Amino acid sequence: MSIVTNTNNFVQLTGNITKDVESITTKNGTQLSKFTIAINKTVINGNGETVSKPSYVDVCAWGDVGIATKDLKKGDRVQLQGDLVGNEKSTGANGKTYYNTYVNAETILNITPKSANESETANN
Repeated sequence: MSIVTNTNNFVQLTGNITKDVESITTKNGTQLSKFTIAINKTVINGNGETVSKPSYVDVCAWGDVGIATKDLKKGDRVQLQGDLVGNEKSTGANGKTYYNTYVNAETILNITPKSANESETANN
């Protein structure tokens, strides 16, 4: 496990992968894996009811960290550490500027409870 050295830009998140990991190899041979995690936050709505509100975070994993994601799949619970990266994008149609922020993961741990993995295997 690598250690995050940039403490001015550090995030640690725990969430569930929303769809299977997309992996590619770049032209120079570097592995890149991309996925999104859902992080649930419990809030009290206007009616006083406790509800779960998800936030979605895009994740990129490069090199050895990207290679290590090969066994991750939709539904797996992961804990990751890394830094935030902001990209600016502009849509050509309306000229509006949109900002996309993602986590550049430096460590990723699969913390899916063992029974959840066994149940899915049994159902297949």
